[in-house]
Amino acid sequence: ARLKTLEARAGRLTPSDLLVGLAEVAALADNAHSGVRYHTPEALPDKRLPLRLIWFPDALVVARAHGDAADLAGARVLAVEGLSPDALYGRVRVLLGGKELDRKKRVTELIESEGVLKSLGVAQDADALTLRLRLADGRKVTRRIAMIPQAFTPTAEFERLWAPQALAGETGWTPALKPDAVPLYLRDADRPFRLETTPVGLYLQFRSNSDEDGFPIADFLKAAEARIAADKPANLIVDLRFDIGGNLLTTLDFMRKLPSAMAGRTYLLVGPYTFSAGIVSAAALEESGGAPGGSRAGEG
Repeated sequence: ARLKTLEARAGRLTPSDLLVGLAEVAALADNAHSGVRYHTPEALPDKRLPLRLIWFPDALVVARAHGDAADLAGARVLAVEGLSPDALYGRVRVLLGGKELDRKKRVTELIESEGVLKSLGVAQDADALTLRLRLADGRKVTRRIAMIPQAFTPTAEFERLWAPQALAGETGWTPALKPDAVPLYLRDADRPFRLETTPVGLYLQFRSNSDEDGFPIADFLKAAEARIAADKPANLIVDLRFDIGGNLLTTLDFMRKLPSAMAGRTYLLVGPYTFSAGIVSAAALEESGGAPGGSRAGEG
């Protein structure tokens, strides 16, 4: 029915009307794997806000800001076109399927894109939005923010926006966090895997379950197994909070065997960005860990 409605409007649709219409159709599947995907910038509208937004459980936050909007980095968004973040989500949730946490993670890309909120009836103009924000110093400001060409807005996976390190091809952007003041789990943001000794125990970080450019996952798993055997760490911390998934078979046996290789505790860290094969890894580790030897940290 949605497709027939779009077809009836053929010739009168703006690019953002078509984008929104197709997104609404795909969202009817109501799962996080099914949806409209934008594999090249050309698939998205020509312009985008000079802001990168992250939806936290209690706030919509500016993770990065460009040019004249640089002072907004780190600000909390109080309203977009007069709508609170909760009210805004109520209008844009039709563009994506799946659970709320995953919808919020991915829908910011559409909120930032030229014409999308206009096509949804939220905004009056396609190429600018009015935002009410609370800056890092506590001041509240209202800004009319114009879109900028997509060429100035490098794209990245959503979890990458948390880290302040510059993205490939990124110039003129100000991150909310200072690069020299980030916790371990956000360092070296373009490294998919991390193996490091900490005061608590051996720390293993997975941001993927597949080979990434220059980082074969099999080599990392071998290195982790060798370090565990040699160091016999008191505890193990497995961090899957930013694991975007991939091929679950690459890590399934590894995760199942980990608890038995440890004399101490195995701590599992998961969060809203743990997705697909990352969820399977978490389940395999937790199931194999059993009760007495294992602990599971809460989501976050």
